[in-house]
Amino acid sequence: MTGRLPLHACPVCDGRRLYYAFSRQPYRLVRCASCTLLMLNPQPSDEELETIYSSDYFLGEDTPEGHDRVAQMKAATASHQLRQLARYRGEPDGRLLEIGCGQGDFLIEARRAGYNVAGIEISPSATALANARLGDNLVVCGTLENTSIEDGAFDICVLSDVIEHTRNPRSFLAAVRRALKPGGTLFLATPSLDSWSARLLRQNWMEFKPEHLTYFDRKTIQNLLYRSGFNELIVQPGYKALNLNYVAAHFARYPVPVFNTLFHWLTRLAPRRLSEAN
Repeated sequence: MTGRLPLHACPVCDGRRLYYAFSRQPYRLVRCASCTLLMLNPQPSDEELETIYSSDYFLGEDTPEGHDRVAQMKAATASHQLRQLARYRGEPDGRLLEIGCGQGDFLIEARRAGYNVAGIEISPSATALANARLGDNLVVCGTLENTSIEDGAFDICVLSDVIEHTRNPRSFLAAVRRALKPGGTLFLATPSLDSWSARLLRQNWMEFKPEHLTYFDRKTIQNLLYRSGFNELIVQPGYKALNLNYVAAHFARYPVPVFNTLFHWLTRLAPRRLSEAN
């Protein structure tokens, strides 16, 4: 527990009644009595998180073929998300910022669709790879807080699997709102406690990870967004293109009883074309 950061109030509603929920060793999860937000407490230190976000953070076989398969999978997810965005906003145009853009998969598809793109990524290795793929140094290494972004600079901001990593999600989203033009759009995706996987696995849910500092459901994410100045919300289930090998690698890194064994044998017994299919 040395060096970990205790929370004395809820980062969404400032409530100070935080009750113990359960533990995923060596971490404790607590729930806010006021808004029901679930969160780690105490939280990993900056040094712990820096170690987690190392060059091997991104899953996938470390071969050219493995990188290509993961890129295809992420491109399929990005295409689905861009279609959702187009249904909300209309024709793809304007300036789009993705925070936590990883290796640039979404930005590549967004630029292909017609957006003028930029990104922010905390991992130096992922930033370097994203810029190599995109060119023009479109991705800045850092966080929103330490990056110079002009107010009202972007039409769209994309946060895909990011908000759960932030220490103060409310102030973070307030900064995102300032970066958006009046009438701008926020596209946000985060693991949900309402999902079938969370309901099935309960305390063994694979999203209970030390780098995930907060856990949302439909109610708490809407509460956070309203408190951060966003309105006209649409909250709906999201989907990702995944293949069997990728899911097995995820369970290998974040073990879940029974499922690790199940996916180990599925990947061994399934034909290769099925294991690698999205």
